Amino acid sequence: MADAEMPQIESPKEGESREVLVDDLAETGDYWLSVTDAARVTRRQEITIRRWIAVGELPVRRQRMGLNKRTRHVRASDLAKITPIIDPSAAITGEVGNLDLTNIPHQQAQLMTKQQEMALRCAEIEQTLATFVAQWEVDRHRQETAQYEALTVIQQEFSTHIQ
Repeated sequence: MADAEMPQIESPKEGESREVLVDDLAETGDYWLSVTDAARVTRRQEITIRRWIAVGELPVRRQRMGLNKRTRHVRASDLAKITPIIDPSAAITGEVGNLDLTNIPHQQAQLMTKQQEMALRCAEIEQTLATFVAQWEVDRHRQETAQYEALTVIQQEFSTHIQ
């Protein structure tokens, strides 16, 4: 659909914003697109994408990126619900632009939590193993003692029998 065929969306009044803010990707395989890239991959004008954001039809990332902290991003999955993504290769930011840089601290915190859980589990396994090894040592010592005593009895009986 060309921009002219789109239904007219009432623009927000001066100072009024109905932007819907999002922080995380919606699903695995989803990725962020800058407003410019969103326009390029859908073959729409940037102003159309900005209008969708302004009226709350297209959620936008809460954290802005870039050197001037003005670059806004939308999720590809949200964009695809509104209009088809015609040419994904038209994005100018490439793979680097798809990186979720602002989410790295959150991902690091998740990894740290998982690592701590694994360390606790490893400590539990080590403790269980140490208990098994200690019990095995006690059992081995008892068995050695029992075998030595049995061997001593047999040697004494053999000595008595030979004499």
